[in-house]
Amino acid sequence: MTEKEFEQRIEAAADRFEKSITDKWNNNKCFRRGFKSGSIMAEISLILGAGHLAARGYKTTAAWCAGLGIVGVLADIITSITFRRK
Repeated sequence: MTEKEFEQRIEAAADRFEKSITDKWNNNKCFRRGFKSGSIMAEISLILGAGHLAARGYKTTAAWCAGLGIVGVLADIITSITFRRK
């Protein structure tokens, strides 16, 4: 198998994967909620982890984790409100 054939196979597999995820996202409300819930849980974990880091003296790292967690939660809320499905 040449490098070009390998790249074509990888591209074809990536296209199939993207199409299946897009179809699930567009047609399955439970999938969308599960995906968003996982995202929000990760962001809340960043915020909670920042508290533990701050208690141990890692103030800069804690500030970054808290900031990223807050920005992520706000982004999820804003996109949920802005792009609400009927």
